[in-house]
Amino acid sequence: MTNQAQPAVLKRKQAAHHCGISVSTLDRLRKADDFVKPIQLGEQAIGFRRTDLDEWIATRPVLLHYVTSVDI
Repeated sequence: MTNQAQPAVLKRKQAAHHCGISVSTLDRLRKADDFVKPIQLGEQAIGFRRTDLDEWIATRPVLLHYVTSVDI
Protein backbone atom coordinates (compact mmCIF):
# COMPACT_ATOMS: atom_id res chain seq x y z
CA MET A 1 0.00 0.00 0.00
CA THR A 2 1.38 3.42 -0.89
CA ASN A 3 1.11 6.36 1.46
CA GLN A 4 0.50 9.33 -0.83
CA ALA A 5 0.15 12.83 0.56
CA GLN A 6 -3.34 14.28 0.20
CA PRO A 7 -3.51 17.49 -1.87
CA ALA A 8 -4.06 20.66 0.15
CA VAL A 9 -6.40 22.10 -2.51
CA LEU A 10 -9.17 20.13 -4.20
CA LYS A 11 -10.95 20.95 -7.43
CA ARG A 12 -14.76 21.04 -7.57
CA LYS A 13 -15.35 17.37 -8.34
CA GLN A 14 -12.74 16.24 -5.79
CA ALA A 15 -14.22 18.58 -3.15
CA ALA A 16 -17.71 17.22 -3.74
CA HIS A 17 -16.44 13.65 -3.39
CA HIS A 18 -14.50 14.57 -0.23
CA CYS A 19 -17.67 16.03 1.32
CA GLY A 20 -19.88 13.13 0.23
CA ILE A 21 -22.12 15.29 -1.97
CA SER A 22 -22.70 15.63 -5.70
CA VAL A 23 -21.16 18.40 -7.77
CA SER A 24 -24.64 19.84 -8.39
CA THR A 25 -25.28 19.91 -4.63
CA LEU A 26 -21.93 21.64 -4.12
CA ASP A 27 -22.93 24.25 -6.72
CA ARG A 28 -26.35 24.69 -5.11
CA LEU A 29 -24.78 25.18 -1.67
CA ARG A 30 -22.31 27.70 -3.09
CA LYS A 31 -25.14 29.64 -4.72
CA ALA A 32 -26.98 29.70 -1.37
CA ASP A 33 -23.74 30.90 0.29
CA ASP A 34 -23.74 27.78 2.49
CA PHE A 35 -20.42 26.30 1.43
CA VAL A 36 -16.70 26.93 1.67
CA LYS A 37 -15.41 29.95 -0.21
CA PRO A 38 -13.36 28.83 -3.22
CA ILE A 39 -9.91 30.03 -4.13
CA GLN A 40 -9.05 31.05 -7.68
CA LEU A 41 -6.66 28.62 -9.39
CA GLY A 42 -6.75 30.14 -12.84
CA GLU A 43 -8.98 32.28 -15.04
CA GLN A 44 -11.89 29.86 -14.75
CA ALA A 45 -10.63 27.18 -12.36
CA ILE A 46 -11.47 27.19 -8.67
CA GLY A 47 -10.41 25.01 -5.79
CA PHE A 48 -11.19 24.46 -2.13
CA ARG A 49 -8.74 24.13 0.75
CA ARG A 50 -8.98 20.67 2.33
CA THR A 51 -8.81 22.21 5.82
CA ASP A 52 -11.78 24.48 5.01
CA LEU A 53 -13.73 21.49 3.68
CA ASP A 54 -12.98 19.46 6.82
CA GLU A 55 -14.17 22.34 9.02
CA TRP A 56 -17.35 22.65 6.93
CA ILE A 57 -18.01 18.90 7.23
CA ALA A 58 -17.58 19.10 11.01
CA THR A 59 -20.31 21.77 11.24
CA ARG A 60 -22.91 19.80 9.27
CA PRO A 61 -25.69 18.00 11.13
CA VAL A 62 -25.36 14.24 11.40
CA LEU A 63 -28.23 12.21 9.99
CA LEU A 64 -28.98 9.02 11.84
CA HIS A 65 -30.32 6.05 9.95
CA TYR A 66 -32.65 4.01 12.12
CA VAL A 67 -33.04 0.27 11.83
CA THR A 68 -36.70 -0.67 11.51
CA SER A 69 -36.31 -4.08 13.14
CA VAL A 70 -33.60 -5.40 15.37
CA ASP A 71 -33.04 -9.06 16.22
CA ILE A 72 -31.48 -9.39 19.66
